[in-house]
Amino acid sequence: MWIRNTSRYPTNEVRELLRFAAQLSDVHDVQVNVKNCSGAYAGRAYPGIPAIARAHARANFLVTVRIGAPERFPKTNLVTEHRWKKTTEGTTPDPTCRTRIRNGVQEHEITTTHPYGGQASPFLEYQDWREALIAVAAHEFRATSTSFAIDTHAARSPANARRQQYSDGGAPRKQPIITATPPQLEPHSATAGAQHGHFTDKAILPPPIRHARSCA
Repeated sequence: MWIRNTSRYPTNEVRELLRFAAQLSDVHDVQVNVKNCSGAYAGRAYPGIPAIARAHARANFLVTVRIGAPERFPKTNLVTEHRWKKTTEGTTPDPTCRTRIRNGVQEHEITTTHPYGGQASPFLEYQDWREALIAVAAHEFRATSTSFAIDTHAARSPANARRQQYSDGGAPRKQPIITATPPQLEPHSATAGAQHGHFTDKAILPPPIRHARSCA
């Protein structure tokens, strides 16, 4: 994992939080760019490296995490999505919904609210920027180490080869229960001097994980 931090927060602290977030994911070829955010948080995983992205030459995947100012927190992980759906004949959309005509077809807007990561994700409240960084990064790391690898049939590691096997109908994978705790770091103020634009040529790998037990 290679990290480029241009956010307002100290790079050393950001690095430790990302190491913790990556414990259950294969991030050996992932570039992580941490930036400022006008809101509270946002994240995205890319199945490759966009042409305009700043990334290490050996990186195959890109994760961007944007984190807002300290005053944006506490903040829940609920997000609201808006999408347009074709209005079928005989269907009467909710009168409170917005409608439009696009390419001669009537559409109505559907608004959904769910936890970050999808309907199946748990409801959380991030007390500060550190918790948001861990949660958003962990979710995006899982996308690079499972979804993209399976979709492209790219066995990036023995772990991903096992994931591909189970996705094709093999035995369900047992998920370990982690006993680690987040790193204990000093409180940070918004005016503290942050190291901007830090970039390391050395891969930062997750620390060893202790497993208490495994369950199906």
